Amino acid sequence: MSDFFTLLEVMERVHGDRERLPLDPGDLLKGLRAEIAQGLLATAAAQWRRASHLPHYGWFRAPQGRPAVVITSNWDTIVEQSAVRAGLNVRLSWPRTRSGNRLAELPPKTVVILKLHGSVDWGRGDDPCVLDVGAAKSWEFDRLDAPIRSAALKQHTRTGDELLVRHRSYDHPTAGARGTRRFEEPHMATMAAGKEAFIADLGDIWDDAYWVLSRASWLDIVGYSFPADDLELRTLLRVTTRRPGQAGLASDVEVSIVNPSPDTHERARSFLGQDISSSFAGAESWNMRRRRPAKDEEASA
Repeated sequence: MSDFFTLLEVMERVHGDRERLPLDPGDLLKGLRAEIAQGLLATAAAQWRRASHLPHYGWFRAPQGRPAVVITSNWDTIVEQSAVRAGLNVRLSWPRTRSGNRLAELPPKTVVILKLHGSVDWGRGDDPCVLDVGAAKSWEFDRLDAPIRSAALKQHTRTGDELLVRHRSYDHPTAGARGTRRFEEPHMATMAAGKEAFIADLGDIWDDAYWVLSRASWLDIVGYSFPADDLELRTLLRVTTRRPGQAGLASDVEVSIVNPSPDTHERARSFLGQDISSSFAGAESWNMRRRRPAKDEEASA
């Protein structure tokens, strides 16, 4: 799968305007993103009523040790949806002051969810679906840095010059609108080797991820398999959990891998070092293995 998407990305970026191509790689990538997004949105909408049965909901309802930050490469909205159903306020970036400085602490009942590869419900501000929306429906799209609350209000904070915007899928007041794609091309980085061109538009979110990870006391990596095509995220984990000149983990961070696959633990150790801890349980049992109450910040990837 990675080779397939890598080939399409190279054909589009390097050879897109040349003659004698067997297909239009840009149109194919656009269509694939749209179809994947529609399938994931429909699945998330079907999960809405049973969100309380998902492991993610248990994470956010834990009496202690609830994650303050979730960093994910997944495109679906299950994490955000579960947090909203659990009564939390969701932020898709670390909140800042009006002057642009990051807050020292998160507001109460707030979780930050950083989506490093985009999302099925994100798209460009100049997407035709956004530009053509009528005034009566303009509230369906909002800024990525706007807080998402359980109560869905028909208002937005857009000014019209946003590079990326979010369609209010899981917090839409109309149930029938939660599983519908609202962008011609959702902003989703494919499983291609070398995503730097695409994720450049997500630079602020990657900056937040670096800032959070480099300050976390402990990090649980749940379900992530360290795939070979995801060099950017693997490198982010490596540089934020070490100190210059150290061969293994920094002395002030604890990293645990939660994954039933032994191969994943081997890849993690080869990349992050031997002094990580392992759990071979599935994601559904992650909230059962809390070691201690949260102190400063805990991050989950």
